[in-house]
Amino acid sequence: MLLGIYWLNSEDAIIDINVHDTYYVIHNSHVCILIAIIYIMFGIIYFFTKRHLINSLTKIHSIITLAIIPVFFIGYFNIGIKKHSKFPLFDDTSSLTGFSIIICFVFIFAQLILFFNLTISLVKFLIKRE
Repeated sequence: MLLGIYWLNSEDAIIDINVHDTYYVIHNSHVCILIAIIYIMFGIIYFFTKRHLINSLTKIHSIITLAIIPVFFIGYFNIGIKKHSKFPLFDDTSSLTGFSIIICFVFIFAQLILFFNLTISLVKFLIKRE
């Protein structure tokens, strides 16, 4: 959230996603606020279900979800530095788009682990209750 506030007035802090002939331009502060809301939701889920979840799946989900943010920004800025090369016809937007898609798939996979963990824990709880 602090990173989003830091980028709030910066005009250069944007993410460009090119899909065929359409450009999606997203400000980094909006991405940071969305990620903060998602993490708050995960915190609420873990707060109410912490006794019943499988510890190994919880650790895997937490590590992937927390590590994805620095990996995204470090990788995005490293690829973005190559974008401003001295050769004017060098266009590396496909690398940025591919990297963003891979990061999104890894993030979605981590959320599927959480859903799987919640489902297994709920089934165990219901079986134990009978």
